[in-house]
Amino acid sequence: MCDSNGLNCCQLCAYRLCAKTGTEINSRDLMLLSGYGDGLGVGGTCGALLGAVAGACITAKGIGAEKIRLSIIMDFMEHFSTVNCSKLEAYYKDGCNEVISFAIDSALKALNNAQN
Repeated sequence: MCDSNGLNCCQLCAYRLCAKTGTEINSRDLMLLSGYGDGLGVGGTCGALLGAVAGACITAKGIGAEKIRLSIIMDFMEHFSTVNCSKLEAYYKDGCNEVISFAIDSALKALNNAQN
């Protein structure tokens, strides 16, 4: 879990991204994302990255999803040299706040680029 509201990294990333864009994310969406935190629970693909993609696609209403997704993933990969949660363990100590913030910023950039 990443915060006092009990949201995991995936949920928290999607929630914060939607809040920044003024997009509604409902409790059902957040429940759906609960299974993707902590690298799918096994240290696989980073939950924050998955949450950023989900939040961006919710914000964009699915329009341009492939371009948005690829932009976020490439930006994340370039910065962290991995998309694998278990290889990001240096960031665990602060609840992955740096990873979550970066994923949100990448998603905002991808959304902005998709609109242009």
